[in-house]
Amino acid sequence: MKQIRDSRGFILPLTVILSVIVVAAVLHAVFVLQSEQRFYRSAYQDFQLRQLRECAMQDIRVGLREHALPEDGRLSYDKGTVHFIVTAEQEERVKVIFTVVTDSASETDEMVLDASYHIIEWTERT
Repeated sequence: MKQIRDSRGFILPLTVILSVIVVAAVLHAVFVLQSEQRFYRSAYQDFQLRQLRECAMQDIRVGLREHALPEDGRLSYDKGTVHFIVTAEQEERVKVIFTVVTDSASETDEMVLDASYHIIEWTERT
């Protein structure tokens, strides 16, 4: 008895279809991974900027209270630097414009302090 092994072209199309599905799944996983990496990089960058901003605000307020802060200066931290300019807006108000700079980002903020050096106005990313 003779065995018939006629697949009639069934195996090649099935292999091609499965290969396309596997390649599509791998490409999708790569794109999702890249998207998550961009998101986490951006979140970490924002976290660093926020940390530097809060440290700078505290140091600037302390420097103003002690009258030890120059009108134009720079504060250095482990994660970056802060450049600031202090101007007297009115007799009882002080305006501070400062730029927070990290390795990969920077942003300029502005705050207005009253006579007791409490923040009364705040603008981010000017």
